[in-house]
Amino acid sequence: MKRFMCIVAMTAIALMLFTACGGGGGSVGDISLEMQIRLDDLLDEMRDLRNENEQQRRDIERLEREKEQQREQGEGGQNPPQPTPAPTPTPPSDHTTRLMDMNYFNRDGTHAGRWGTSWWSNLTATTWQDNDETIHRSGGLLSTGSSGINSNNVSVTYRLRGNYARFTGTVALYFGHRATSAQSRIRVYGDDVLLYTSPVITGGTLPVSFDINVSGVDELRILRVGNDATIAILAAAVHSS
Repeated sequence: MKRFMCIVAMTAIALMLFTACGGGGGSVGDISLEMQIRLDDLLDEMRDLRNENEQQRRDIERLEREKEQQREQGEGGQNPPQPTPAPTPTPPSDHTTRLMDMNYFNRDGTHAGRWGTSWWSNLTATTWQDNDETIHRSGGLLSTGSSGINSNNVSVTYRLRGNYARFTGTVALYFGHRATSAQSRIRVYGDDVLLYTSPVITGGTLPVSFDINVSGVDELRILRVGNDATIAILAAAVHSS
């Protein structure tokens, strides 16, 4: 405002000088060149001031509109827009569960030997050595067999509820029974459908790994056929993909 008043005053002085020099009836040539330049400068400053005032007016109108919108949102019970939350990280698609970490659904054997039936159990030993002298620390399932202990036709069942796609593990003979002549096999069933039969496990047989498709399987049943030797399914686990 002060700047505007100064420009107005200077313009008035310029006009008085113009009049004194015969501005009304005289020619432009009666006005000095310096006065013409000053008048031009004053006009430019007045135009700049007008533009600044117009921009300030638009800014004030915009702020008033925003304030009115916020007031209306508050009266209408609406919350101001919230920032978009960060996306939730996608978990890995492959989920692996060891069978020894699951509860069995059922287990059974056909009949007891002299010292009873050897059920499938969790291999919880810190280390376990197979007949190829490999030390394992990954756990698994264990079926103990020896003279007087029946391990033939013993089975264990787990509920997968269709949540897994693969069943993996390694069938191996216990190092202490590496010279056995007894023969055993492992059979895997999915909802009573035979999915896998292992090679014969006996003295001189190397550990055998498997990877079985169990997509859509509700009940996974593992059956041992054979006796008089301790075998294990090492690192027995199911995977979601």
